[in-house]
Amino acid sequence: MIGFSKKLAFVVGMVALTSQPAQACWTNAAQDAAKIKHLNTMLMVTALRCRNTPDNFLPHYNRFVTKHNGLIGSQNIALKGHLSQTYGTRGAEGALDRMSIGFANSYGNGHKTLNCAQLKELAAKLSSESHGVVTMAAAADSTVVGQSWSGPACATRIAISTTWPVGAMCRPNWASNCYMRRRTRYVAVNNCCWMVSAEA
Repeated sequence: MIGFSKKLAFVVGMVALTSQPAQACWTNAAQDAAKIKHLNTMLMVTALRCRNTPDNFLPHYNRFVTKHNGLIGSQNIALKGHLSQTYGTRGAEGALDRMSIGFANSYGNGHKTLNCAQLKELAAKLSSESHGVVTMAAAADSTVVGQSWSGPACATRIAISTTWPVGAMCRPNWASNCYMRRRTRYVAVNNCCWMVSAEA
């Protein structure tokens, strides 16, 4: 009886593992959307924590949200669209909620490296004018705690041809056997080269 129970538990465990959805790779646009979501959540949580201190920046945060409402909304839509590739349209909403809660919990005891005065300065800069995706994602890179997204990043194939002229270097997917040099050119092997750059 005990043996049967162990076998049943093993089978149930294997089913649970195999039923996990395969994660869609993260494009640069999806990564930026996650970073902006993380940045906004971080500012919201820390603004509430700092509101009763001499460095209250809740008014700055509110101006930041008002000024970037359209951008924040569009990036949320983009992020939900990415998550739907893994969890489906209905599951994406829950996945986004879990991501938001995870971000918020990271700052439940305050920011690990920035104090209220530094966060106020950041919020003041971000609320002073309208910023685009690149600037907002860069702000997240330098201020949020931990990575804003989890899962594999998408490979970006820049080159269309599988051959390159002399002086070009094929950078493969971390595998030296992805390319070889033939006389005066580099040739992709198994079509696995992703990026071409000038050789130093």
